[in-house]
Amino acid sequence: NEQRSPDVACRALEGRGGYLVVWREADGTRDVLGQRLNSEGALLGSVLEISADETYEEWSPRLAFDPESDSYLVVWPDDRDSATEGRNIYGRLVGGAGALQDPFAISSASGLQKHAAVTYAPGLEEFVVTWADGRDSTTALDIYGQRVATDGSLVETTVDENELFFAFSGEQESPAVVWGGEGTSGLVVWQDRRNGEDYDIYGRRLGSAVHSVYLPLVVREG
Repeated sequence: NEQRSPDVACRALEGRGGYLVVWREADGTRDVLGQRLNSEGALLGSVLEISADETYEEWSPRLAFDPESDSYLVVWPDDRDSATEGRNIYGRLVGGAGALQDPFAISSASGLQKHAAVTYAPGLEEFVVTWADGRDSTTALDIYGQRVATDGSLVETTVDENELFFAFSGEQESPAVVWGGEGTSGLVVWQDRRNGEDYDIYGRRLGSAVHSVYLPLVVREG
């Protein structure tokens, strides 16, 4: 089968290091699979079927690791509800030793959601997930996000009422997000076509409540 769109996170624990690699695999439909490795790079256990239903498509997974709960959060765009709601964002917690918890919806708003990204925010003791979202327009995409507790529950909002990180004319796509260590602030960046045909790179700081935001940053103009 064809394997594409890999991502990796480190199990950064004293005496229990290692990695989890995830990817999208085409086997009739596109699935999200994973493989654990030890700190030397040797494979641990069998391939994990993180989301492998044969009736719908999954896309481009991303993941982050929480050392406090010894678990990864894997997120991906998912077509299981596409007939009624469009493409949504789903997630699944994977224990450091490979235990799989139940998958859950992170965003089930109408319209297209794609290009998911995730980071762990130690200062919040939560995951922060972001993606490109078309719920408010048939043509343009905006940047939305969601805080996810370490037990997989959504923080402060429901699956169809996520936080708007940034909206503007033109398309905002392909976000990436990172958190400032033990601090209470992070940065989300994305490609932005507000200025014409060429994409530029924009960013925005995230505050301790995530939805507390500051002035946009132009990281690089094309």
